[in-house]
Amino acid sequence: MSTTKEVVNWVKQTANGWNRVGELGILEIVNEVQNMLVQQETHQQEVVIGEDYPLLVTTAGVFSYDIDTTNIPTLPADSVVWRVGMVLLKLPVNDALRAILIGEYGLGPKVEKPIDKFRFRGKEYFRFQQVNTFDATPTDNAKIVFSLDPGDTTTDFTVLMYEGAVQLTSEEVPLTLPERLHLRVLVPAVVEFINALQNNTWTKAIQIVEKKYMKEARNESMAGEQGVSHSAQRRRI
Repeated sequence: MSTTKEVVNWVKQTANGWNRVGELGILEIVNEVQNMLVQQETHQQEVVIGEDYPLLVTTAGVFSYDIDTTNIPTLPADSVVWRVGMVLLKLPVNDALRAILIGEYGLGPKVEKPIDKFRFRGKEYFRFQQVNTFDATPTDNAKIVFSLDPGDTTTDFTVLMYEGAVQLTSEEVPLTLPERLHLRVLVPAVVEFINALQNNTWTKAIQIVEKKYMKEARNESMAGEQGVSHSAQRRRI
């Protein structure tokens, strides 16, 4: 299995003028490119507990919830969640929620928790609309903020969320990207990123990775789910 250090070595052979570490060093660029390749809303990146998505624990009067093991007790401690895709209610909806389908009833004064039907992975859910979600940052966890009081519950709210990449703080930190993509996607993407930095701007370098290599990484993920043998499957606990 190729290591982060080996990937840096491979890039260094082409980018001789670049430092291995430090600001705009090869390691920092490998980390940035890996984030872009991994942080995509694909089935492979979903956090799945058993055969379902994790449950969110809420408290009456509390509207904001970080994505962590306190609010989602079944979340593995080593998970790196970068985005919440949806907050869902499982069927049957708890009568105490007094939820009404917005597509059938519209929004009225008695609609406390407007929801919308949503079918995903062969199961029927209601997509809960009255939330805002915030991506993780280098200093803060991903977050859910309700605009209506969610009440006290440990079983009503299910969260569809996506795992990101472990940050490469040193060459000893393992890569998150599947090994089959290290030479095929990661290394050439980093080399092109560096070439773009030399000739253009950071924005141009990002555009190159987005247009060319993110799609390839996403297609590889989809191919794997259709039966192609590979080492990294959807995160199941």
